[in-house]
Amino acid sequence: MMLTDANDLHVSAGLSVLREQLLRVLSTDYSPPALIDDSPRPSAKPAVPEAPSKKDSSNDSSHSSDGEAVRYSMPQLLERFSLAMPDGKIWDARDSRFIKKGAARDWWGEKSFKEWMSDDKRATVMQDDVQAFAAAAQLRGRGGLADALNRYIYIYPSDSAWDVTLRQRVPVSALKLAIADVFDGWLKHPSRRDINADALVFDPGGPLDQTGRINTFRGLPFTEIDDSKSADPWGRCENIRTLIFHLTNNDESVYWWIVNWLAYPLQHVGAKMASALLLHSDIQGTGKSLLFEEVVKRIYGEYGATLGQHQLESQYTDWRSQVLFALFEEIFSGATKFAHTGQMKQMITGKTQRIEKKYMAGWEEANHMNAVFLSNETQPFPLDPSDRRMLVLWPRTKLTEELKAAVLAEVANDGVAVFLAYLRALDLGEFHTHTEPPMTDAKQDLIDYSRYGWDLFHRDWRSGNTDWPYQTCLLADLYQCYKRWCSANGERDITLNKFGSNIGKRERKRGDVDYETGYSTVKKAVFIFVGKPPEGMPQKKWLGDCVTEFKKYMTPDRDPA
Repeated sequence: MMLTDANDLHVSAGLSVLREQLLRVLSTDYSPPALIDDSPRPSAKPAVPEAPSKKDSSNDSSHSSDGEAVRYSMPQLLERFSLAMPDGKIWDARDSRFIKKGAARDWWGEKSFKEWMSDDKRATVMQDDVQAFAAAAQLRGRGGLADALNRYIYIYPSDSAWDVTLRQRVPVSALKLAIADVFDGWLKHPSRRDINADALVFDPGGPLDQTGRINTFRGLPFTEIDDSKSADPWGRCENIRTLIFHLTNNDESVYWWIVNWLAYPLQHVGAKMASALLLHSDIQGTGKSLLFEEVVKRIYGEYGATLGQHQLESQYTDWRSQVLFALFEEIFSGATKFAHTGQMKQMITGKTQRIEKKYMAGWEEANHMNAVFLSNETQPFPLDPSDRRMLVLWPRTKLTEELKAAVLAEVANDGVAVFLAYLRALDLGEFHTHTEPPMTDAKQDLIDYSRYGWDLFHRDWRSGNTDWPYQTCLLADLYQCYKRWCSANGERDITLNKFGSNIGKRERKRGDVDYETGYSTVKKAVFIFVGKPPEGMPQKKWLGDCVTEFKKYMTPDRDPA
């Protein structure tokens, strides 16, 4: 009976025999056939037996008269091998590779090598003519040079390469150590892949693959779970949302601004928000880190990072590269909070950023990083009175143990995946990347804390919260009031020149102005103008009246204390 398939074997010999043969096949190493390769190849050559190993040479039945092993017949050597010029190497047509003469002599034997070299039928090829076949064979091979050619792409013009496996830039100097045995081959290989520096991009909103361009972004790794149609829509992330509400001190308008801010770059992956979040409080355990470390950062996977003061103060900025969400914890101390405010502003609103990495030339990269700052300091960093970048919160109460446990339970049971779906399903309405954060009490307090003494004085004077009226007056008189205000409020005063320069940026200041006191006296002085003279009244007369009126409030019995 002829056995043609597994069924026939089953009927003829039984299941045990079939099982034994199948297990034997499955246990055998199997290499799948290579993909179709269109690269040029030389004409096919007859198969030539491989050289026997040293341990088997003693059993070789074919020997020369002087005892030397004959590994190949001369027709086989002439058919497979040629002398390659001008380097004088041996060209192996079957394996498309070059062999040094010494290696060929050891392989074939001294006698066979000499006979082959002196044979009139020995072929000669030009090395340049067969180089393409050697290069294609190396690229098809396994391990060593083939892996290096497939893994590393040179970035022109620079001294670095793109590592396809690790998906990061590496200095070429590091490759000399990583692939030391094949580095020269990789460097000089005609099939080595190159890419222009501006074609290596981090573009979360763009296509992942494109000819002549490498997008280092490969998509957010976290998968959402949509509960919108369940019996309890979004119930599995209810405590996460309650945590956000807790951090806003139960302010509904601020809650909705935050969830919209979190949702926008997840609905428009790669969107750069022109604002950031700052949560600071002297109360430990409010839940700041729980929300942003355990929930939000987890959504971004490898594109999220927790950073600190060390990164901001480092001369190297490669920590910024390929980051979509950055969580900064206690980033400044002492005077450094004032030294790095410009850097922070650029991180929040800059479209591009300069990346500097040790031992590598720097490069420009698109800035897609959105930032949250956490701190227990009263003033983590100063804020300008006109700041439009920061939403500031000061959580006033500690997180209850019940809510903390409930949030952690949601995190452990797909709550983060459901929260991601909740954010992606959110109707953002007119919210966009430049929607300004609301003014909170915490932000106003931080702005006031960051103000200079002259600025606080001007704010109080203009709002009527001093003993001196907000009206036109002599700069010198206003300066005296400012000094008395500083003394009463524990602020350090500045010089008249600096005070006048600063006040002149907020109010209209004019110098060398005439004014009258009494009936005929004319003087010249520097004035701070508030308003203008009543209709029909000469300016000199009006200014004189303003000076007289203001000085009434400068008497000692009206000294603010």
